[in-house]
Amino acid sequence: MMSVVDNIAQGLKRRGTAKADINRRVADMLERVGLPDVGQRKPDQLSGGQKQRIAIARCLDNSLVEAAYDLGGSYLSVLRDIVIPHTMPGIVSGSIVFFMLSLGNYLTPVLLGGKDSLWFTEQIFTQFITRFNWEQGAAFGVLLLVLSSLIVWAALKLSG
Repeated sequence: MMSVVDNIAQGLKRRGTAKADINRRVADMLERVGLPDVGQRKPDQLSGGQKQRIAIARCLDNSLVEAAYDLGGSYLSVLRDIVIPHTMPGIVSGSIVFFMLSLGNYLTPVLLGGKDSLWFTEQIFTQFITRFNWEQGAAFGVLLLVLSSLIVWAALKLSG
């Protein structure tokens, strides 16, 4: 298995970049994503957030970031204008996964809200299981499906 440094350097090696330039650029990208000390680790030794930052370091073209700094861009303007738009698909897909998992969660509202909570998923459960009102439970389920689909669709449209 490749180390983190080898993983980030793979694309540069395929382009035929000089070894000294590869080492400098990899070290610079690890510094930029805030992980300068994980270069010799294997990817399975990293947390999920660290793996995401390594993926950003691997795919983000360092020349864009360097050009932005050379043209007088501040850290925040480079982050806002280059890094975030480049990583927006990952941000949106991660948000959608989190949203969908939390949307269908039943146990958390019961534990946090007690027996009198009025969370939507709990209302669906109540209609089906305790009241045997299949029609209203199905209507709530379809409503949840339509609303969540619209929110996901809007998030995908906003991300481009």
